[in-house]
Amino acid sequence: MGDLLKQITDKWYGAAIAAGVAIIAAGAAVQHGALIAFGAGLVLIGVGKFINHPYVQIPTVIDGFGRVVQAAEGHPRRNNFGGILFVVAGTVLLAIGCVRLAPL
Repeated sequence: MGDLLKQITDKWYGAAIAAGVAIIAAGAAVQHGALIAFGAGLVLIGVGKFINHPYVQIPTVIDGFGRVVQAAEGHPRRNNFGGILFVVAGTVLLAIGCVRLAPL
């Protein structure tokens, strides 16, 4: 369980998903719609960022037999229409949640 949580929260957008799920659970427990919208916005933004930052492994050193000896790996940004849609929808839900949570 610890390894799974570490993998999920390795990047900030993974932590946003975990925090969003916790906020949704808390909002559902007290039946507070603004908290649920806020948490759902965090989850959607995190999912959109995961879509836009796929894991990539690029061979950097290849030996004489064509085998990869060393590879660079990371999460470069590669925009995807679906990822952008998730981020925009999440931003709207997050803003709705913030406005409804703010005292007037």
